[in-house]
Amino acid sequence: MRGAYSNYGMALVGLLVADRYHTTWSELVRARITEPLGMNDTVILLGDKASRMAPAFAGDRRQSLLDMKAYAPIAALRSTAADMMVFSRAILAGASGPFGPAAVRLLTPLASYEGAEIAYAVMVRGAEGGRRTYYHAGVTEGYRTLWLLAPDTGEAMILLSSNTRAPLQRVMLAIGKSRYPAPTVEVPVDADKLAEYRGEYRVTKSKSLDFTVRGGRLLVRESGRGYNPLKPIGADRFTVGEIGAQIVFQREGGQVVGVTLSQGGAQVVGRRVRESALVD
Repeated sequence: MRGAYSNYGMALVGLLVADRYHTTWSELVRARITEPLGMNDTVILLGDKASRMAPAFAGDRRQSLLDMKAYAPIAALRSTAADMMVFSRAILAGASGPFGPAAVRLLTPLASYEGAEIAYAVMVRGAEGGRRTYYHAGVTEGYRTLWLLAPDTGEAMILLSSNTRAPLQRVMLAIGKSRYPAPTVEVPVDADKLAEYRGEYRVTKSKSLDFTVRGGRLLVRESGRGYNPLKPIGADRFTVGEIGAQIVFQREGGQVVGVTLSQGGAQVVGRRVRESALVD
């Protein structure tokens, strides 16, 4: 089953769950999570903690604090790294921890999503039975955050930035390259055969991978981005060192017809739709 993430959907679920227990979402979170765990710095209304709230920015511009109102279940909680580590340890403890089976259920994949899987608003990377990584990233006016768990090492990472433009993607790229390294040993390849791979490979309606040959090397770019050089590592196999990705071409009847890109524990597949991309 293919999943899709919806802020509206998560907000609605939060309100429905609160209604089921005849309370408000903020009170439900306090009673079931923050108070039992002693997460005293995780709140919606700042109250006497207002002076400790990091000022919000978008680049060098100050931003106002948002009142999420009906959207509170998706992004209204204010917290600290210390409190989020308390929450992380509770989840990593699994069914034997303070959340019991709910901790396991939170991380249970529900559907495929962006080349990997999605659980209960938690993104899942890595193959089942192998090294799994769980995370959720968020952004509002003036803030950008990342929560990540690595159960195989018992590690958690919390990134809290008071700037919407914080380079979160660099952090995710570094983690992906570290936890899911691509092969790096180069295998010589006949440069004349690289033209076989040239072309456009459609991944989704709005995303494709374009391959071209320049200076005797194969290069790839994702829609809207620049080209990256590929290093051959085997028959029909290449690696993109800059982003820690591995690319494998598929053939039918000896002809190249598709490609699989594996990166950071996720995997996407593209079908060849055009045989030649622009070349210099």
